[in-house]
Amino acid sequence: RTLIKHIDGISDEGVKALSIPTGIPILYRLDRNLQPVDPFEQTRYMVEPRGYIWETSRNCGFTGSFLGSSERFAQIHKKKDTKHRDWQRVILLKLLSKVVSDDIQDVDSGSEEQQISTIELFEKLDYKMLEQPEYSKMHLLRQMKGELRELAKTNRHVTRVEYEAIVDRLYEENDGKVVDTFVPIKNVLLDEDDWYGEQVADRR
Repeated sequence: RTLIKHIDGISDEGVKALSIPTGIPILYRLDRNLQPVDPFEQTRYMVEPRGYIWETSRNCGFTGSFLGSSERFAQIHKKKDTKHRDWQRVILLKLLSKVVSDDIQDVDSGSEEQQISTIELFEKLDYKMLEQPEYSKMHLLRQMKGELRELAKTNRHVTRVEYEAIVDRLYEENDGKVVDTFVPIKNVLLDEDDWYGEQVADRR
């Protein structure tokens, strides 16, 4: 992380947020001024290996590329995606428990038929996402917020079972969609005329 921080000029906070796959070689290409070249720019004139980019890292200012096989990156993505979905599912279920515990109930709080305010669930989730910015970026939480918003238009209450069913459905529907995938840097080699045309177009 220290090397990446200095090569890419990433802040202390940024490098803490940077996600780096374990055991994956990192490739940097530098220009004549020893500044890192963006992977997308590499395709204009660089040779193999190209490597893979990961938007999760690029969002933190990382300009290197990762080297490895497509199978290896598919395994990493599946593992990370499952881990993140599991954690976001836990957050949503804890939200339900929090709303239930805050309410004054005449029935057992563990009852499957207990009626829970849809608006209260929505407001609690909305507050949590505002209070903790990292939550606002979580895919399942954003989708659940939309589900509760729509549900509140027609149903003032949901049962514990109905809420958990929504969480489970979102969990399954978003398999492979919660974490960014690794994208291969395409082997695009432009001839001189194509490159010159792009430069002219960029100046217009």
